Amino acid sequence: MKHIQFVDPSRSIYVQNGLTKLCRILNESGVFASWCGQIEDACPDAILLLHDPVDERNIPEGCKVYGQRTLNRRQRLVLAERLGLRVPRWCSLDSAEQLLDIFDDWRVDHFLYKADWSYSRSGVRLVTHDKLVALDRFVPSGDIFMEVLGGSPHTFKVDVFCDEVIGCRKLFTRSVFDQKFAKSFTKPSELGERPAVETELQRLGRRVFNYGVGLLNVDIMLDEHGREWVIELNTCSVGRDATWKRWPDTYINGYAKGIMGWVDDGCVGQLTASPDALSADLAEKAGGSSADLFP
Repeated sequence: MKHIQFVDPSRSIYVQNGLTKLCRILNESGVFASWCGQIEDACPDAILLLHDPVDERNIPEGCKVYGQRTLNRRQRLVLAERLGLRVPRWCSLDSAEQLLDIFDDWRVDHFLYKADWSYSRSGVRLVTHDKLVALDRFVPSGDIFMEVLGGSPHTFKVDVFCDEVIGCRKLFTRSVFDQKFAKSFTKPSELGERPAVETELQRLGRRVFNYGVGLLNVDIMLDEHGREWVIELNTCSVGRDATWKRWPDTYINGYAKGIMGWVDDGCVGQLTASPDALSADLAEKAGGSSADLFP
């Protein structure tokens, strides 16, 4: 029997309790599962589901690993669009000197800069003619520039594991034109409705295993017509502290259900190459659609 082991360094009692419950559900269903807090304690030859990336030098021999940071921000958008999800118009640049060209190419007065390293809105900045951003940590292969959607500023964060859409959390994010955009929300998050693009998310949840991804989070926003747009994929370090604390039944039970389906399917996904080799086919430097032109 395959041994599935979660590696999670969180010190949150809610996350640790969630991991214990998750393993209990899986073991009672015939899936041999356990968890540990650091990669050095992982078992050799296990299937490791990492909840945060680790130093690959410390991975025990013979392990099959999902959850390392194998895809950058640009590659994740390419994959989402290939699998039928609607993505706002975006591009990457070969050099910082091309920044001003976007205004003319897109015929816009503003757009977003999203650094590859950004996390929780930090590193996401509005670019206007009057306020250009300094690209001092510019990464041509990973940084992207994206059209600003009209409509609600709120973000729906959808957790997915393989075929299972686990849960949807609505974040009351501020408008990117609000000076407090990166600093606070307008009110606490709440559980949201499951997205209409559930079939596409299930397809994405399965495909990412071929890129070394396990637990996945998809950020969705709605335009003024109520259409769903994927603005970001999070393919590692998916948030657990808030969701596992506030809605453990939804997130732990859903995660367990996804894992059981994945095991029944033979643990789909191959890891036979380095991360660079895995992602080599995701080479596009621009994509998405203008919200004003999309039917």
